[in-house]
Amino acid sequence: MAANSRILALAWNAPNLGFAVFDGPTHLLAYGSRGLHRTRERTNYSADLQPQIHRLIEKFSPAVVAVNGLMKQKRTELNVLGRSMRMEATRAGIEAALVKDAEIQEAFGKFTDVTRYNLAAWSALFFPALRQQFSDLVRKPQYLPAFDAVSVGIAYLARFGEYELKLSNISGSKSA
Repeated sequence: MAANSRILALAWNAPNLGFAVFDGPTHLLAYGSRGLHRTRERTNYSADLQPQIHRLIEKFSPAVVAVNGLMKQKRTELNVLGRSMRMEATRAGIEAALVKDAEIQEAFGKFTDVTRYNLAAWSALFFPALRQQFSDLVRKPQYLPAFDAVSVGIAYLARFGEYELKLSNISGSKSA
């Protein structure tokens, strides 16, 4: 993977799909969350998930799609996300990567206890554009899946040594 590759990171916390788009290791191009819908006829989110991923791939043209469930989802729901992501990535001819919780813990664990809110706080410290959304998390928890996706992207990039969280000089960091 080249240092300037575009990465689409996905994190699913039903009913929201969080996404973050990185242009290389230090530029967060876009982020957000998309609500998925289910009806009485459709009791799961799989019918909405694949088109949402397809639209994100078409809009941002990533070289890699990285995914993690982050929250403890039912195994079948995670399988749906993984399958949908792989299908859309394969269809688009791009790499699909699974980022495990252990990788996220390794990327952030030296700075903080790894909770969703702590990951969001550190992501906001690293990417100032996220600070307003972070301050609104208590009132608007629908922003949290976007922060989850940012942490997936950071952990994916850390896998290649192209992304180092050199944040230990920020006050409040956990000592190693």
